[in-house]
Amino acid sequence: MEYISTRNNSDHFSFKNVFLKGLADDGGLFVPKSIKPFSKDELNKLSGLNYNELAAEIIFPFIGDFMTKEELISTVSKSYSNFRAEDVVKISDLGNLKVLELYHHQETQVQLLLML
Repeated sequence: MEYISTRNNSDHFSFKNVFLKGLADDGGLFVPKSIKPFSKDELNKLSGLNYNELAAEIIFPFIGDFMTKEELISTVSKSYSNFRAEDVVKISDLGNLKVLELYHHQETQVQLLLML
């Protein structure tokens, strides 16, 4: 996948370059040059995955050849291994509402990025 800066779309960058740089030299943010939408069938398949599998499936198209899918799955699994909730993200009922509990080991997202 190629990335461009939000301030200048003439230069193209790989995931590795984007990951190491953080911000574009022109001060812009890196964004994918294009994003392939998921088909209805792909979304249906994703709905049956656990959190770790889902994270790997969503992240993988964005990293190109930076790592293999197996390496990414391993990295994601290690990153979320210390969460208290079995499915990493816990959804609780609060009356008619669903509450997404994001306070379970929020530092793990940073760990995932550091492991990449």
